[in-house]
Amino acid sequence: MLTASQQTALDKISDFLSSDEKVFILTGQTGTGKLKMVAAIQQLANQLGMPTKLMAATGVAASAVQTVVADNVQTIHRSIYQRAHDEVDVNDQGSQITAVQLKFPLMPDTATRLFIVYVATMISNHENAQSRLQFGSGKLLDDLLDATGVRTRSAQLIMIGDEYQLPAADASVPPALSTSYYLDHDLPVEKYELALQTATIGNLGSERQQLAAMISDPAKQQPQEFVDDNQTLFNLDQRYSSDSERQQAIVDQFVNDQRHYGVGTGCVITDGNDLADNYNQQIRQQLGMPKQLAAGDLLYFTRNQYDLPLTTPQGPVTMDVFAGTMICVTGVGETREYANQQCRLHFQQVQFYFLDDRTRQSYTAAMITNLLMTGESRLSDQEAVGLYQDLYDRFKQASPDAMDEFRVQNQQLESDAVHRQHDARTKEFRQAAVQRLQQLGVTLPDKDQLGAQDYNQAINSLVREHPDADPRQDCKRQKLPAGLRNMLKNDLYYNAITVQYAYARNCYRAEEGRWPSVYVDFGYTGNVSEHRLRFAYTAFSCAEQWVAVRNAGSIFRKFKLNVLAANQNKLAKEIEAAAPVDQVALNSQEQALFDRLELLCQEAGVTISGLDREPTYLMVYLTGAATCRLQCYYSTKVGWTTANLATDQGTIDHNQAFQTLSAKLRQLEED
Repeated sequence: MLTASQQTALDKISDFLSSDEKVFILTGQTGTGKLKMVAAIQQLANQLGMPTKLMAATGVAASAVQTVVADNVQTIHRSIYQRAHDEVDVNDQGSQITAVQLKFPLMPDTATRLFIVYVATMISNHENAQSRLQFGSGKLLDDLLDATGVRTRSAQLIMIGDEYQLPAADASVPPALSTSYYLDHDLPVEKYELALQTATIGNLGSERQQLAAMISDPAKQQPQEFVDDNQTLFNLDQRYSSDSERQQAIVDQFVNDQRHYGVGTGCVITDGNDLADNYNQQIRQQLGMPKQLAAGDLLYFTRNQYDLPLTTPQGPVTMDVFAGTMICVTGVGETREYANQQCRLHFQQVQFYFLDDRTRQSYTAAMITNLLMTGESRLSDQEAVGLYQDLYDRFKQASPDAMDEFRVQNQQLESDAVHRQHDARTKEFRQAAVQRLQQLGVTLPDKDQLGAQDYNQAINSLVREHPDADPRQDCKRQKLPAGLRNMLKNDLYYNAITVQYAYARNCYRAEEGRWPSVYVDFGYTGNVSEHRLRFAYTAFSCAEQWVAVRNAGSIFRKFKLNVLAANQNKLAKEIEAAAPVDQVALNSQEQALFDRLELLCQEAGVTISGLDREPTYLMVYLTGAATCRLQCYYSTKVGWTTANLATDQGTIDHNQAFQTLSAKLRQLEED
């Protein structure tokens, strides 16, 4: 049963599918039913007889879609790029690998009529900066348009995502959910945002909505206080006086939950790898794990690994495993090392099962443990080259004459003189590329203005943008010997799984994951920024039941208390004239102040009896065991700043309740 908003969206999409429009953008916050809409749209397309392909920006998202549809779901990279073509630079002696580049050519789809893309938030259009991995033109969103053919044939694209979440790491906003991107490419586009289905329960949902409001409207971006409701949101900054206590509270609660409810029921989410690694080490230590990888460890894949060779008790298998997939180690075996002048690789045989597999099927594989030691999320370029060098050395040892025979065969297929036009490192290659670009009518850069180095880089960039201009497509030489190609596919060490501890991870690695309990550490109490707001929204979206926050920032970050003497008779008249509390409508910042003051006043034996709001401050009148007024000033940049607590001199000097209250208020200075 669809909600009213979901039915409206489906009606609009139905009209879209029978129109000449090319792109439909469907957005919605967490809880609006985007995943449900994927299934509804696919059902509609099937009824219309439209050949449809489902894609997702991440492996975690692909797995989520697979739970609601029967058709196969693939990541975008798996769908639009061919298998990698390896290009290896070898020195003159033919023994040392100096560079490895994996090229993934575009794989156009001319048969599919409708493409549905889930979690389009994470699609980047920033040119891929990894020199060893070259996907198509290097710009994923541009490649998606080219591969689907929406600009050249009767194909349509539906992009689904949450425009408040963190976009790809190289973008400030999600380009795939922006109408301006498609209009710039002369593609008609329609956009619809799903409404929230039900009222939120607890502060987790309301705070997430407030974050979305601030992301969408910069004028609303002010310091905020995450209000602890002791149900769905726990603010550790308010519960513990020292930062070390707050961090230890996260570790203690995480370990306690894992012991009571099992592995994978919670996750610590941070805004960086270093802090995540720190939590992983602390949690493992408290769980009683040794420093080295051990049975019982919880890990997650750091990258998509396609056609991954694994071993089961029933025999060898291959499967696609997505980044973010969690496994539990059941046993560790022998270790192996490979070292050269640039790096050292550590391998270990492991037995494990996939955490979401209820049958707990056992698998065996080789694992690279480098990331577990460094805390990084991917191998360095030197380690990636070392991985290939290790394979190359073992291939040569097993087949010592294979490379010489391979060179002779390649010489027969194509002479060195001709091959220079197909080698991207040579001037002959660039000359051939320039001729092809000119034939395609591409405007070339001015060599005299740029200089030789920048000109060559510009030509290489144009070749990536225009694959038909690439001279390498005419190369007749084989890239690798057949035996080495087979090892690339099947070698356990070259295809070793790359993993990281899964107790804590940075927010980009956690995005689209779901856990009953989530612990969010902002790392530092910084100023309000769009990245910080998106980080908080994304992390909060990962929590199914509750979230605990540390270093979340505070509207009291610059709070300073002054104690002042006042005339007792004048103060009494002000209290009498003040507006009753229930007659003053408070904004969110004032309400956060009021809630905190109520707690402090209860401990001191005083109550808030009245309020007065002025343009530059809020006056709070207190009565009970002590009579006083608190004048609070607010800054839209940092929150509540100066507060003047005033009463008569006798109360200041001798009233225990007043002294307790002032001491409690000074605790806000430490927040």
